[in-house]
Amino acid sequence: MDVIDLTKKLVSIESISGNENSISQFISEQLDSDSVEMQTVEGFGPNIIAKHIPDPKRPIVLLNCHMDTVDVMEGWEHDPFEPEIVGNNLYGLGACDMKAGCAIAIDAFNNAKSAGKNVIFTAVSDEEGNSVGSHVLLQKLIYGELKDNMENILCLIPEDTHETVKLGARGRYVIEITVTGRSAHGATPENGENAILGAGKILDILDDLPLKTHPQMGSGSSCVLKIGGGGDSLSVPDKCVIRVDRHTIPGEDKAKVMADLEELLKKLDLNCAYKLSFMKRRTPFLEPYILDSGNPKAAKFLSYYREFYQKEPELGYGRSVGDFNAFGNLMPTIVFGPKGENAHAANECVDIDSVKRCRDFYVNLTTSGLCKR
Repeated sequence: MDVIDLTKKLVSIESISGNENSISQFISEQLDSDSVEMQTVEGFGPNIIAKHIPDPKRPIVLLNCHMDTVDVMEGWEHDPFEPEIVGNNLYGLGACDMKAGCAIAIDAFNNAKSAGKNVIFTAVSDEEGNSVGSHVLLQKLIYGELKDNMENILCLIPEDTHETVKLGARGRYVIEITVTGRSAHGATPENGENAILGAGKILDILDDLPLKTHPQMGSGSSCVLKIGGGGDSLSVPDKCVIRVDRHTIPGEDKAKVMADLEELLKKLDLNCAYKLSFMKRRTPFLEPYILDSGNPKAAKFLSYYREFYQKEPELGYGRSVGDFNAFGNLMPTIVFGPKGENAHAANECVDIDSVKRCRDFYVNLTTSGLCKR
């Protein structure tokens, strides 16, 4: 099955996050390996792991992809689960994010294994959520089976990047500000402290939050995601919760992010009390990471890019987070994949010529370019 037919088949298998069982079974059947492992991920479909490491002392390429997609959004003009080719675009849910990349990784693994090269294929669940699949996978591989070979590994993730070489990404924390007032009858608001009004004062000042800058990634960012408080009764609201997204750059850690917000809120004259906390989640927040272009593994990748594409690579850095953050904080990680449009939106599609080009690049890379000393 060629890479486009494989992409079409993957798109046709519904795998909205939490429903990865069918696609994981299909992927396991496409891998040229007698030892494909299906790793349990509680609440999601299983991860897929296939390894071929004939010489652990030589470079190891770890190919990673995610199997899940977001929900179907409003506005589709094509059936999201019936892949359709119009011109040079293949339409379908997950076409660019990242079922084409998954097809590329499968093909690259099979060819590298046939060539006798060191290669690992991994496909994970829940990338679109809290990266539970990657967290489970990395606990097994990096802190277990591969911990003695970490210096040999380069992780490649063929997610859609418009054929830009991404060497890092911002990180992300989510903070909840719980504002507590004092309830009273709504007809006599002067007898209470309105938590929503207190939250409003906080919202007014959040734009003044100090944000660091980075030469490659630009600045961090802050965005209010949600606010909620009050009820149906005629009462002064005594509680309101603000949820704030903080995308971070290298140098902004968990303690710094919280301290900056606390310092900002001290400037307010509030009658209400407030409490800051990080939103609870199953996995650790994803930290920013950056891979220096001078790193030996990165330099080798970029050299091979120049040879294959006959031009200088365009370097990029992710504005938001993904499984690549989890990998990138543990090993050299490069995200490089085909051109696509409308990820996380209606009429998602991937550029067919770009998919074929990236497939050839990855196959050549894993069978020769990166696996030489």
